[in-house]
Amino acid sequence: MTKFKPLRELPAAPKFQKGDVLVIFGELFGGGYVNGLIEEAKNHDMQIIYSTVGRRDAATGELRPLNTEELAEKGHDIVNIPLEAGFDLTPSQSGNSPSDQLKGLKLKEWATAKLDWEQVAQSQESGHADFKARAQTWADEIRKLVPRDKNVVIAHTMAGGVPRAKIMMPAMNRVFKGFGDRFASSEEFWQSDLGRLCDKSFMEVTAETFSVLLEVTKNMRDDMKSAGGSVAYTAYGYHGTEILIDEKYTWQSFAPYLQGFAKMKLEEIATQAFDDGISACVFNAPEILTNSSGVFSGIEIPLYMLLFALEKENQEGHLDAILEKAWSHFKADIDKTEAKAYFNKFFTTDVIQQWSDYKGWPQHNGPAQMEMIKTTSAETLGWHLNEKNPASTFLSEIVFKSCGKIMLAEASRVRAPVWWIGHDAVAKAIQ
Repeated sequence: MTKFKPLRELPAAPKFQKGDVLVIFGELFGGGYVNGLIEEAKNHDMQIIYSTVGRRDAATGELRPLNTEELAEKGHDIVNIPLEAGFDLTPSQSGNSPSDQLKGLKLKEWATAKLDWEQVAQSQESGHADFKARAQTWADEIRKLVPRDKNVVIAHTMAGGVPRAKIMMPAMNRVFKGFGDRFASSEEFWQSDLGRLCDKSFMEVTAETFSVLLEVTKNMRDDMKSAGGSVAYTAYGYHGTEILIDEKYTWQSFAPYLQGFAKMKLEEIATQAFDDGISACVFNAPEILTNSSGVFSGIEIPLYMLLFALEKENQEGHLDAILEKAWSHFKADIDKTEAKAYFNKFFTTDVIQQWSDYKGWPQHNGPAQMEMIKTTSAETLGWHLNEKNPASTFLSEIVFKSCGKIMLAEASRVRAPVWWIGHDAVAKAIQ
């Protein structure tokens, strides 16, 4: 378990300038954390090199680069080498991928489904080797494009790894969103064959890709060091967030966050790299609401607490316009003081407090906890003028913009391999 290290003081302004480069290891999609980093890089006139995870051929299922039409839709140049990671679609020696093994299973069978683990191991080994080969080809291409005497930041954006099998998302929806009669134990899921497969897949996609990235870019690192340039690496973690509870910044976390085991591995990889003299840092960012995070019921609840952190850090009134816009998403009869008391009560209840154990993270869910989260999520969504345009969307933009500023600045002079970005740092950075 990594020692908790919240970023209290913002890093000094970044040294990056025109000619320096931000490289995206992964693919840019809308509404995610990396958008803030890209925006900040543009503010410093940095060159941005984009990548892709590729696409699967509709007929054969084979991984391929983007075609002409897909490249045009992106609107920017891309190093068109597919960086899709994972092994869920990789055939074993007998020709069956892990996803093939799960075909035909009904939802009621998720807890009893059995996998051939020897075949899974074959798929994992083959999938990892294939990814590493593609990543090396990508790295060789990046090495040609990057000036050796400049400063480069490589942003690792790989995350997830949910096996692509029809049964998986309905089962996971029960775990992450179920309550009452639809509650499903995340611990039971994690101990099942489906959960064990998820664990291996999350590790491969979320964590091991960072290790591969560090390995395949070693030659570029050496080249640039000898020529007076530099290379730094950033990665996106999640390990709970400090939010303002009863006027004190306090750590809390969503549960069940089963990807957390892979995020801890990501921290370990960054720590080892940092100890080896590589400028690598994992930033444990606050919760935001995106298409992918929407699978977690109530993930937006701690995000609402940013409203009160912004108020606390608004000592000179410079955040007035941001606060006004944020609160404008709510109905006129929503009282700010009452809303603050409502959220404070939620986070300090005995039920939710049971899921605030840093040493026990990531924690599994419980029936009472999931029901309270679901009820609170539904009730607070009802506070909005337009439920399809909640305040959480606007607050998410603040988070990823602030994180982008913090990450680029820290990448100038990496001081630690793991940082936690709490709501206090987010509020200070947006100023």
